[in-house]
Amino acid sequence: MDIRTAKKALDFFIKKESDEQQIFIYGGEPLLFPDLLKKTISHAVKVAKKRKQKITIWVGTNGVLLTRKLLEFFGKKGVGLAISLGGDKQSHDKYRTFENGAGSFERTLRNLKIMLKEFPRQQYSIGFCMHPSQVNKFHNNFLHLCSLGFEFFHSELIYDDKGPWTDDQMKIAQKQHAKIWNFIEKSIERNKMIYYAKYLDFSDTSLNNIVKKNTGKCFFKNIEVMPEGDLYLSAFLASSRKNAVGSLGEGLKKNMFACSLNFAKIYQQDCAQCKAFHFKQLKNISMNTGVLEEMFRETSKVYLKKIDSMGRKGEKYLKHLQNTPYK
Repeated sequence: MDIRTAKKALDFFIKKESDEQQIFIYGGEPLLFPDLLKKTISHAVKVAKKRKQKITIWVGTNGVLLTRKLLEFFGKKGVGLAISLGGDKQSHDKYRTFENGAGSFERTLRNLKIMLKEFPRQQYSIGFCMHPSQVNKFHNNFLHLCSLGFEFFHSELIYDDKGPWTDDQMKIAQKQHAKIWNFIEKSIERNKMIYYAKYLDFSDTSLNNIVKKNTGKCFFKNIEVMPEGDLYLSAFLASSRKNAVGSLGEGLKKNMFACSLNFAKIYQQDCAQCKAFHFKQLKNISMNTGVLEEMFRETSKVYLKKIDSMGRKGEKYLKHLQNTPYK
């Protein structure tokens, strides 16, 4: 994406009349283009200030190219970092290698140690990557990352192009996910705060939930902008332009635009058709990750409800609730 397209996207999303906006910049790897990234972020901050709009910016990165200068820039602009890690060295290096075949874990960890020392603690989150082939190690990998000093996590489900998650893998993943929440609960009891969310806010693009809450709002709050300027409801759908809901040049498609402007009016038939179409496309592409995400979401709700309840009674739980960035 060039700076012209990036500015168009920001001008499109940062509206005077809208609620607080979250902007997530990802790739590929955004840090491959540091100048473009800094110009994009600076423009977003400038436009938001001019329009008196509150925005939150996150950058998704693997951390390999993270430098002290970039951390200083992100810190000054209030930018959050979502950093992908696969767990311990063996798990991470199995899928994250350089062109020469060498693993990237050590280099990434070296950069992240600088972040741990010098970057605001609530301005980063470790994207804990969950791959089906590593399903039995989810819990142990999470413990390893905690032992390195990380406190803020969100999970990233990975799908294998060899095929969807199997039923057995999903059952194991669910048990591993519950073990992670058990560990977090016990950590709170020891006054050690670990913060975990199934999703960061920007990741929660479940069309089902969005349509239930407010049919039209999803078209302003959960849109993916591709490098050429086309607009999609999910990056998974960008494999075909027929799935686009509009473009920066032409705006939203007519039926989407009408829907997004009339929050009080819900065109049930049109919404049902749109929802059915996009869910069908996502189901075909996302390889069962959507099913597993819903399972994880339900597990998280149970533990979060328990922590919230304990927060009304215990000082440690209250501290956890007051300091969590995942609200």
